[in-house]
Amino acid sequence: MLILLPLITFILLYIHNRLSNETRRESLLVAAIGWGVLVVLTTELLSLFSAINIQWFSVTWSLIIVLLILLFFRRNRFISISFDNLFSYKNFKKISFLHLSIILIILFSGLIAFMSPPNTGDSLTYHMSRVQHWIQNQRISHYPTNILRQLHLNPFAEYVILQFQVLSGGDRFANFVQWLSMVGSIIGISYITKLLGGNKRVQLISAVIVSTIPMGILQSSSTQNDYVVTFWLVCFVYYLLHFILNKNTSHYFSKILLSGLSLGLAILTKGTAYIYATPFLIWMILSKVKSSKKVLIKVLILLLSCVLLINSGHYLRNYKLYGSPLGSVQEGPPDYKYSNDIFTLNSLISNTVRNIGLHLGVSNNNFNLFTEKLIISLHKIIRLDVNDFRTTWGGSDISAPKFHITYLSTNEDTTGNFFHLLLIFFSIVIILKSKYLRKNNTIKYYLIVICLSFLLFSFLLRWQSYHSRLHLPIFVLWSPLIAMALSVTGNRKSNFILLFLILTSFYWILFNNTRPFIGKYNIFNTSRTEQYFIHNLVFKDDFGQVVSLLKTNKCNQLGIKMSSMEYPLWVLMKDSFATFRLEHIEVDKVSNHSFSEYPLGPFNPCALLYFSQSINENVDLKTIDYSKLFDRDGVVLFIKK
Repeated sequence: MLILLPLITFILLYIHNRLSNETRRESLLVAAIGWGVLVVLTTELLSLFSAINIQWFSVTWSLIIVLLILLFFRRNRFISISFDNLFSYKNFKKISFLHLSIILIILFSGLIAFMSPPNTGDSLTYHMSRVQHWIQNQRISHYPTNILRQLHLNPFAEYVILQFQVLSGGDRFANFVQWLSMVGSIIGISYITKLLGGNKRVQLISAVIVSTIPMGILQSSSTQNDYVVTFWLVCFVYYLLHFILNKNTSHYFSKILLSGLSLGLAILTKGTAYIYATPFLIWMILSKVKSSKKVLIKVLILLLSCVLLINSGHYLRNYKLYGSPLGSVQEGPPDYKYSNDIFTLNSLISNTVRNIGLHLGVSNNNFNLFTEKLIISLHKIIRLDVNDFRTTWGGSDISAPKFHITYLSTNEDTTGNFFHLLLIFFSIVIILKSKYLRKNNTIKYYLIVICLSFLLFSFLLRWQSYHSRLHLPIFVLWSPLIAMALSVTGNRKSNFILLFLILTSFYWILFNNTRPFIGKYNIFNTSRTEQYFIHNLVFKDDFGQVVSLLKTNKCNQLGIKMSSMEYPLWVLMKDSFATFRLEHIEVDKVSNHSFSEYPLGPFNPCALLYFSQSINENVDLKTIDYSKLFDRDGVVLFIKK
């Protein structure tokens, strides 16, 4: 029941904004931003005192609830609260087929999120594993690990998962962070459409387009963070647009504050927010530089202050370890660096075309092969290898994924948004042809800025086969333009397209590669434990056997050296031991630090687990000898002699 405390806080924030005469949708967005800031503040502050635990989280959220209630009484506004004013049921009479479709997609995705444990590769490797280390250490400071992504990558989504996990006692609600972000993005994007001049029907169309994005559907039931950063970017763009379009700059503070807080939360969630937000900030600067330079300077200072305030804790931890607030710029060897080595027109063309290619996969192999050959031929024209190591993640590594137009996928790491990509091209053509849309400068500039965001992404970052999920913010933010384009094509054509999107969206809902709704091994007939290993079932028995041997030997202090699939080990250990400790061993030197100190003090494990590592028959750690007890499928366990 303690999991309800953050929810009650959000509801009170929503009521507070409704009493301030905000609209329902705007009240939800403001409440979400305020709630997100509270998550950051409570997590960072409690971490300073090593108080990341159920007691202090409960006390902190309870105090916040009490303060909000006292604030209501002080304003003498409780007497004016009307249920109809806050949660009007009259609007249910106006629900259409499109409304019902959105609700149905949201409900199906929510059910999958509830029934499925976190089980994507990144979730098992670092998203969920870092949360477990934080819970064990009772603070979010950096710790010794062989999986550096657990440290330097932006942590907001995991902050929320951490709070949900501690308050609920498990990971049942971990997937809801992304699910709630999808719901918020649908609401926020409808308001951006309104700012672009769309009426209620056009706003609804944009909401349908967002809800049917294949990558969005798959992400909404996982513990990745792409939908979380998308939601904060939607909030950032919405409030920034408010400021850009408002000629009266005297009342800018609240909108810029909300925009700055949203940008800070977006950056704290994922580094791609820097890239996607930059063209919008340039648009804002150009739109106001002539009218009021003093106001513009104040706005930029306020935005920067919000970003620094929210990200200061993470920046400081990264700077202390890496010497940079951004942390590491690569994973492993130099070829796994995130940014390009060359920045030329040809490299931009290459990455742009290959990024678009990630969304061109269909169920027809002949079409896929034709598209692939076309892109390879283009690279021959610009005299750049399609897998050039300077612009490709893991370029010279033979085992790294190479450019390839994949078959229609239902995996959230690789799926494309083919139909929505076609609609993007369609919207560009319609906007250029339609006099009505072309004379709307806001739409025109918005289109240019979104294009620049995508081009900047391609210009700066090395191409990789998993980039399609990083494109989710582009597809969501482009939805208002598609809706505006459909609005001038006639109701019959737009209704047909929307119906097609709704019907095809259930392919990704029902046949999710990682969390299938139907099929032989679906989320209803497969045990929760098996679902953790959905793509690696062979390791379910191996990990289970390891934990069983640890229990037999009464060993609850386990040292591990692994680079993936760490989280299931935490789950199995928790099921077998009332208390235990799990730490990484033989941690490589990071930056200028040996990084050998554990937050909980000295660690003397009674067993060592190696996963897919090259090791000797006997392992010696601090003069303590261990002998091999288990060895199968690359899972090797050593026990203290």
